[in-house]
Amino acid sequence: MAATQFVERHRGALTVALLALALAGAGAWIQRSLDRRPLVVQPGAATAPAVGSIRVHVAGAVANPGVYTLNAGDRVAEAIAAAGGTAQGADADSLNLAARLKDESRVVVPTARPTASAAKTPALPTASGQVGPINLNSAGQGELEKLPGIGPVTAAKIVEHRSKYGPFKSIDDLSKAQLVSASTLERIRPLVVVR
Repeated sequence: MAATQFVERHRGALTVALLALALAGAGAWIQRSLDRRPLVVQPGAATAPAVGSIRVHVAGAVANPGVYTLNAGDRVAEAIAAAGGTAQGADADSLNLAARLKDESRVVVPTARPTASAAKTPALPTASGQVGPINLNSAGQGELEKLPGIGPVTAAKIVEHRSKYGPFKSIDDLSKAQLVSASTLERIRPLVVVR
């Protein structure tokens, strides 16, 4: 009789507990049945080509540096071709032309490194073939790399800064924009002008 009295006294609480237990069991059963659903693989889904387009920044020794829209899965060679191909003096052999590109990639085509004797020459030939100081506001990456202490990365940063923020107002702008160190600036000061 004690059990019957207990059930009668706590009938509401026992009903709620049994209902909660039933719901928990149903939830576990549903979750387990969802995990056992067969995985359907459509034929060819794994080998389908990448769909969509990507945006790639092509810089350095190319005919037309800029941002280009390419097909997803394109390679470095397609990015360079989209930029009009390599410029004279480009060192495309240092790049992996078969590498696949991803969205927001940046491809920098370097120029061939100048010889040590060319880097020490105070009067450097410009794009027009004239010998004289290099104009920071019109020099290409290849010309900038001929300056002592300026490699492909720094030259690309100078060209990029110029295209983003406009022409340099003075030679000291290179240091103010943290593009070159103070010692490099002093080495190239007699070799460059701002016009």
